[in-house]
Amino acid sequence: MGNDSSLEDTVARRSDVLTAIEGGQRTKRDIVESIDRSRSTVDRAVRELLNAECITPLRPGTSRYQLTTAGRLALEMYRNYRRGSDTVESNAALLNALSADVDISEDFITDADVYSFSKTPDLAHNPSTELVADATRFYGTAPVAFDSYFEFLNGWTDRDGTELELVFDRDLLDSVLEHYDAEFTELRSHSGVDLLVTDESFSHAVWVVENAQETHAGLTIYEDGAMRANLLASSDRAVLWAEQEYQRYRDAATPIGTGD
Repeated sequence: MGNDSSLEDTVARRSDVLTAIEGGQRTKRDIVESIDRSRSTVDRAVRELLNAECITPLRPGTSRYQLTTAGRLALEMYRNYRRGSDTVESNAALLNALSADVDISEDFITDADVYSFSKTPDLAHNPSTELVADATRFYGTAPVAFDSYFEFLNGWTDRDGTELELVFDRDLLDSVLEHYDAEFTELRSHSGVDLLVTDESFSHAVWVVENAQETHAGLTIYEDGAMRANLLASSDRAVLWAEQEYQRYRDAATPIGTGD
């Protein structure tokens, strides 16, 4: 590849031309009409993309172009970067509510839909409860608890074929046993329920819900004990991050016994 500019810079600057060519073989005239740029601009863009080996003539000596494999991959990586950076930029205040040591995957951020709220918590809470309501398996961390959670989970686990696994941090478990002992005891009594506790503290919830058709991953952000946002994603790579992040907490946890 040429050295006039980096591949990253070329793709960022000429992404509109790559997108125009993406749909099939395109001439320079096709590109001009598609992106509404001058012919001279398109000429320069084509030269740069040829030099970067992102496009190639359909046949040697012709002026009809198509994306190379490198061009397709570079364009997709650029789009992923833009999606992720847009998510971070528009939700910086929410993300900064997380502890700085939380290792959020770029894959998760890129693919996530963000449901946030200020004075209307149901706007953030509803998407996750709807997913769990339709699921057969739900596992995740539990940094906070409300009476409505126990009402919902006790009703959900009362159904046949559901599996629930939650990791509580020690401080939350102590609070739950003090304020929601009856509800917690009922939850533990259901078959298919595994509850664990860890001495590691966390201020966010990472969770996965599964049903027969699909799997969703979620990250719930809390601040001062109140829910700030839900980030939801269902791509394979986002789910993989959530599974690995949850497993990290689970590996440090032990089953909750009668003495806890």
